[in-house]
Amino acid sequence: SAFSVFVSGPSDALEIKLYTVSMQCVGTYAISISTNGGWVSAPLPVGYAAALGQGSYYATVSAKRGALKSLKPWLGKFVILK
Repeated sequence: SAFSVFVSGPSDALEIKLYTVSMQCVGTYAISISTNGGWVSAPLPVGYAAALGQGSYYATVSAKRGALKSLKPWLGKFVILK
């Protein structure tokens, strides 16, 4: 399972936080990427989709380049159907 995120510039990592509809954080993880910008696939860690219940979730994704972090995270919503 994965979702796509548009990265506006060079990045070497994505920091992803997942929330329930009641805004309870249910997961935080980072993935390494290498891009100059554009659409990037952000996979869920193995077992996340199985561990989370069926329903809607929100995600925030921040791009990082070295010690610098994007000023405004990408906000999105996704649905897990089982």
